[in-house]
Amino acid sequence: MSNYSVSYSDEAMNDLRNIFMYIAYDIGSRDNAEAQVNRIRGAVKKLYKFPKKNPAVPYEPWASLGMRRLNVDNYAILYLVDEVHERIEIVRIPYGARDLDRFFEEEMS
Repeated sequence: MSNYSVSYSDEAMNDLRNIFMYIAYDIGSRDNAEAQVNRIRGAVKKLYKFPKKNPAVPYEPWASLGMRRLNVDNYAILYLVDEVHERIEIVRIPYGARDLDRFFEEEMS
């Protein structure tokens, strides 16, 4: 089994920046902000070998597309797996405690 390549959508990169900014500046802890972003990126790196180990989301049309969810601390990494080209796309990284039904309705449509 080979390693999958990983890419981040523009929205996912903005999510990472916003996570960092919120923790670093709104909460006032740059060290915790860096640690949180590093934990998220570390979890993404572990997807390289087994991208389908996490459950699919139950929201349509994303469930039909095979979108998966990986929880890291208080965040949900939402990603798609392209088995043919052995690629993973990180689509979004929302706060996991928020109403994800509403998130999918508002943000992902």
